[in-house]
Amino acid sequence: EDGSVVLIDPMTKEIISKVEKKDETGKKIVDRRGSPIYEDNDQWFILNLKLKWKDAPTRAEAATQGA
Repeated sequence: EDGSVVLIDPMTKEIISKVEKKDETGKKIVDRRGSPIYEDNDQWFILNLKLKWKDAPTRAEAATQGA
């Protein structure tokens, strides 16, 4: 269309980049000065998770392998 790149999250298929707002006819929406108005789709979030370390050294092994 207008040559702008739209980033899409490959897992969720959500738009994650800033894109120009358009009305129902597809015309760009601009402010009083004629500058395009953007819709910011980038959302920050926090993931809380725990990982299990396969083949992790025991506490005794880790203590003897110190720096």
